[in-house]
Amino acid sequence: MRIDDTGTHVLIKGLRRPDQVGIAPDGALWITEDRKSGRLLRFAGETLEVVAGGLVKPQGIAFRPGGDVLVSEQGLNRIVRIRRIR
Repeated sequence: MRIDDTGTHVLIKGLRRPDQVGIAPDGALWITEDRKSGRLLRFAGETLEVVAGGLVKPQGIAFRPGGDVLVSEQGLNRIVRIRRIR
């Protein structure tokens, strides 16, 4: 949700158990869905993009120099690197 002088506004609908959020250096909002078949999502401008699907309980998000994203996949006890698409 976004709150401003005019009130409260829903930014993103249709999320399934949103968990972790992170702001990338470019200002995009990244979101994980804490599910057995979870997703890593990127919200920029007014567009919601599924970056990765089929993750098992994705949790934390970290951003590396150069644009790669790291996601901890709790359900498989590993860290996944999502390479920046050039």
